[in-house]
Amino acid sequence: MVEIVEVPTAQEFLEATKEIRYENIEANHLITMAASFGKKRFFLLSNKMCSSFAVLSSDGPWLAPNMSLRMAFEFGEYIARDFSGVIQVNGFEPITKEFVDGFQSIDKDSAWSSEGDAGQMYRLEQLKAPTLSIGELIAATLEDFDLLVDWMIAFKFDCYGWKMPRKAACTAVKSPLEQNRTFLWVVNGEPVGFGVHSSPVTIQDTTLYMLGPIYITQPARRKGFAKALTVALVQTVTLQCPTPNQSIILISGVNNVASNQTYRSIGFTPVGILKCYSRVLE
Repeated sequence: MVEIVEVPTAQEFLEATKEIRYENIEANHLITMAASFGKKRFFLLSNKMCSSFAVLSSDGPWLAPNMSLRMAFEFGEYIARDFSGVIQVNGFEPITKEFVDGFQSIDKDSAWSSEGDAGQMYRLEQLKAPTLSIGELIAATLEDFDLLVDWMIAFKFDCYGWKMPRKAACTAVKSPLEQNRTFLWVVNGEPVGFGVHSSPVTIQDTTLYMLGPIYITQPARRKGFAKALTVALVQTVTLQCPTPNQSIILISGVNNVASNQTYRSIGFTPVGILKCYSRVLE
């Protein structure tokens, strides 16, 4: 039997889950970010074996990576009974699938889809910089805005097959650019791609950075630029890190063979596979 308790505020939730999140700061990064922004509801789950947690947005829950399959199933039942309007669930496999099974055990007519490329999360173990790379990392400026919007649209289409609306791309580019978190990879004076890092998240003595998007234009691919750009981004955030320890993560589509090979070759190791399930609505 799983006990499910709702916590009233984000601050209380983050404090109550601090130790669990610190045990695996990388895998918990996305749910920490989900809890930190916007209107959410917060839940603590426990049984005789362990404790876990979840964050519920208007669309649906983010599930903690340490959640047992039994917990995920019973939380799916709980959400189906009390929050039947949810339309998606996010988290690591197979936890998300177990949540869906629990939801469907209550709402037997609900249909769910897992279309779309799952995401392979990586953490950096030890950086393996290439001995020779061509180009340099340069901070992007507001003058690069239109170019970055074009590239953001291209990135979403190349990686996910999604034709991102230009307005949405403008929104995605604006904040990182204004906060000096966007960089160009420049070869012989010409930009050939861009990379972004997230705002840092600090838990105790460790600061975590998430890299991405990382994008190289099609004519410039297979020349080592993505590898060089990623290494340079790692080195940049390392210099900025305000704590004794740091952790760096990124996410690649599980079916993107070239990207996965690139990240593994420079020292990133797999954390887990992220999968979103969405309700099929008539």
